[in-house]
Amino acid sequence: MLVDSLLILLLCGLGVMAVPPAALAPMVWLAFTTPALVRHDVAVRRLPNALTLPALGIVVVTAVVGLCVETGAQDPEVALVAVAAVLVGGWAATRAGAVGLGDVKLAGSLVGSLVLVDGTALVLFAAVTSAAGVGAILLTTVRGRSRAVPARGVAYGPCLLLGYWASLAVEALT
Repeated sequence: MLVDSLLILLLCGLGVMAVPPAALAPMVWLAFTTPALVRHDVAVRRLPNALTLPALGIVVVTAVVGLCVETGAQDPEVALVAVAAVLVGGWAATRAGAVGLGDVKLAGSLVGSLVLVDGTALVLFAAVTSAAGVGAILLTTVRGRSRAVPARGVAYGPCLLLGYWASLAVEALT
């Protein structure tokens, strides 16, 4: 519990340095849910709707408010299009068995949140998420071969979250 609290404080502090005030709500939700999302995905290879759907809703509401009122959020219309694109593309990927629907919902909220901060952060997000995903696949494959841990798929949520927080860290430093 102490580790979760310290991590949440660290992530919120990082986010406050990187995120404009108008885009704080999604970042705060993600900071508070990151420890639970990681723990849950690693344990059961599923991301709970109770944590992913509110994140998606907060991003959409933040973007819609940004469309209606000048809030200072970057490109709210692009954020909505990006969320829709991730959800549609992700849904197709779930149909092919490549990724879980929880990962798609989480990815949609992370991408939308980053666009509200700075769309260029998506490049780093994609790079870090992809590298972490490849590492997770390799780790799962190696463990699966040794029979120490049966290969049950990849917990991709932590990879997505690592890419998100790394992008915000770079944003905070620039």
